[in-house]
Amino acid sequence: MRQDVEYAKAFTEEAIPAAAQYIQDRATKLAFEGWHDGVYFEGRKIGKKWQHDSQLAVTLLKGTSPKYKDGASGGNVAVQVNLIQGDKEL
Repeated sequence: MRQDVEYAKAFTEEAIPAAAQYIQDRATKLAFEGWHDGVYFEGRKIGKKWQHDSQLAVTLLKGTSPKYKDGASGGNVAVQVNLIQGDKEL
């Protein structure tokens, strides 16, 4: 690698963000548009099915919207628990 400061600056300011954008675009496509995957029976391809990566979709949502982040408060949640023993509600 070159030891040129301007080269390093250009790489940091242009190449890395461009690569990150490519990865994000590809991940979005896999999560929401999906891809065809082969269906096999006894070692032979007999068809194809459409696949989506739902976990990747969740990860993308968490990264782009505060309401989907882990531990995000979605507001008040009411929980009601009814304890029943035999025929009687306790």
